[in-house]
Amino acid sequence: MLTPVFLLALHQDSPPTAGTVISKMIARYHDAKTLSGDCNTTLKVGARQINIAAKFQVERPKKIYLRQIVDGVAMPYIVTSDGKEFSYNKPIGLEDHRGDKLRLTEPVGDKSLGDIYRDVSESVVERSPILDLVVSDMRDLQLFRDQLTSMKLMGEIDLNGQKVYKIVGRWRLNSKSETNADFGIYITADGDLKRYALSQEAELGDGPVKEKVTVSRLYDVDIKVNSDLDQKLFAVLK
Repeated sequence: MLTPVFLLALHQDSPPTAGTVISKMIARYHDAKTLSGDCNTTLKVGARQINIAAKFQVERPKKIYLRQIVDGVAMPYIVTSDGKEFSYNKPIGLEDHRGDKLRLTEPVGDKSLGDIYRDVSESVVERSPILDLVVSDMRDLQLFRDQLTSMKLMGEIDLNGQKVYKIVGRWRLNSKSETNADFGIYITADGDLKRYALSQEAELGDGPVKEKVTVSRLYDVDIKVNSDLDQKLFAVLK
């Protein structure tokens, strides 16, 4: 169950705040029986850029389909679970081990959806905050809140023709890390996440002269709640 801090937005009649808007979003995805959508990630390190396209669908309690494609990489990264078994690409470094198959298959057993998500974490391109919200394992939802060390609601803006709340603030990797990044979250009044942006300054290089660069991640998101799913996509690939 969600904790009171996540459910705060459901009992608010006063004007929205950054906290209540984010809480409404978290509760919306956590409570959904099915979720499907797309997430396009743009990762920039200085002048270098990597694009990742992800498609996903989830049917609780234990079905998931995830497909990630990286620009310039022919092979897609795919995770599937039909509720009884789940399969995933071999983790990097294991391509020449455990036989000739390119995929591994395991029984679901008593694993939760969050457990499956963790088990395949070495076989996906990224475990993004978007996927954390979609899977909605309580451990990841708590981490998501812990990462936002400060937040401010900047009001409503137009984003790609849609009205969204813009929330900005400071970010950290986890509760034990220093706060070293800025974030922006864009959420509709219904609680649908449309964009999540992270940016920080970093130094690259091992020598005495380091390159100072800006590292940013931009997630453009389209998530459908309680939508019809393509059940064929849950079939376990072997």
